[in-house]
Amino acid sequence: MEAFAYSVSHDLHTRVASHRGFHFNRLLHSTLGANVDSKAARYLQVVDEAAIRMNTLVDAMLDLARVWRHPLLLGVVDLGILVTSVRAELEPLSLTV
Repeated sequence: MEAFAYSVSHDLHTRVASHRGFHFNRLLHSTLGANVDSKAARYLQVVDEAAIRMNTLVDAMLDLARVWRHPLLLGVVDLGILVTSVRAELEPLSLTV
């Protein structure tokens, strides 16, 4: 599991880094210049935020793979806090196209 996670995460990190490292959004924004309306600017922002989120998810996948090395600890989970956290994470994805 851990070897698989490392392999996948390396591939994903490389793709996301090349996308962000090339500054694709900034290049597109500068190419469009003053022609960027607020809606297009928001879409560019969403793409950049998604790339950042993708890196976070890849890192979380690696953390999850490492969890298998440790014994499972059972405990009480406050589902209200969990639901609030998930809703806060998903709210930016409710962008209407």
